[in-house]
Amino acid sequence: MKTATEKLWEEYLSDKCAVITTDEERALIKRASELHEAMSRTLTKGQGEAVDKYVDALNEIQAFFSRKAFSIGCKLGVSFFLETAFLSRRL
Repeated sequence: MKTATEKLWEEYLSDKCAVITTDEERALIKRASELHEAMSRTLTKGQGEAVDKYVDALNEIQAFFSRKAFSIGCKLGVSFFLETAFLSRRL
């Protein structure tokens, strides 16, 4: 069974976070594309495939840690909210 934060991430936020909206994001994508093209011209087909597999593994790691950070951030936000609500009742 998925947690509420997993559902929120998978059904809403992951799509919203993937939308390219800033010049900085466009520049990063352009740079990555240019580097990939340069690498493809330099390496053999087998070397390029090995590098692509490595990059895929890095992307999986990054996606995992992004989901983990989102979940931790949600839990932290809720704990701050509950702590604040509890403390305000004591005052």
